[in-house]
Amino acid sequence: MPGRWLRRSPARGRIGAVFGARLETTEAIAAGYIAGAREVNPDLAVDVRYLTAHPNLSGFGDVAGQERAAMDIFETGADVVLGDAPITVAARLSADGQQRWAIGSDLDRRAASDPAQAAVVLTSVLIDRAGATEQILELISDGRSDDDLTLGLVSGLTSLGGRAAAAAPYEALLADLEAQISSGAITVPVTVP
Repeated sequence: MPGRWLRRSPARGRIGAVFGARLETTEAIAAGYIAGAREVNPDLAVDVRYLTAHPNLSGFGDVAGQERAAMDIFETGADVVLGDAPITVAARLSADGQQRWAIGSDLDRRAASDPAQAAVVLTSVLIDRAGATEQILELISDGRSDDDLTLGLVSGLTSLGGRAAAAAPYEALLADLEAQISSGAITVPVTVP
């Protein structure tokens, strides 16, 4: 059963995400995260927090604020929280005997973190910035700077990083969902409903 991991005990059927600021890009990531979670478990509660909103980008530098938001999400029952600050919080909670997980962003956080933190990273959302930059420059040079740039699996500019052993039973499911998204069989929303 694909959603077993998200529904099994001690999982409480709740996940979250923490972003430094509310922007089109962070909303698109949140929308995809929510849609993916609900594809596996339609009843899953998802708590998304933004510290600030455009044009105030100070939330990206507020690591303590991001950690407080992550702690609050974990304390309200989440087992998994997306974001880099949640890695530190999940590692602290797990060290205290409360297994919690984080999903990193931008880098493969399992490879880039110290062992205690790497142990709580399920996976990371990786963005191929070189490919995105190339597409942006191509749009500008063609005079199409108003066109939308599509990131994500369809474009080949986004992927998942190394995964924890706890995710191993879901490799086939992840590969199937990734293939369906890449082929266009599943359309990932870019706005939160």
